[in-house]
Amino acid sequence: MKVRALIFVIAIACATAIGCSETECDKASDKLDECGLPSASAGFSGGACSGVSRCEADCINAYSCAEIVDALNGTPNNYSNCDDACQ
Repeated sequence: MKVRALIFVIAIACATAIGCSETECDKASDKLDECGLPSASAGFSGGACSGVSRCEADCINAYSCAEIVDALNGTPNNYSNCDDACQ
């Protein structure tokens, strides 16, 4: 019984550790995919999720797909203001 409990605890710890390894940039890339936008062009693949990349990822994660698409189509809004502030 103790072995089973230990295996369960280890499994939970491993699952938690894997979940914690996802960065804000990973989440932003996933969101762009969900929005039907090219996440590869966002520049989140590889490298550290910090500085401008982290700021842009936070903006993507904070706003809706509709707001992001509108901004990319040239309509200034809260998302475009957030993204512009990252520069």
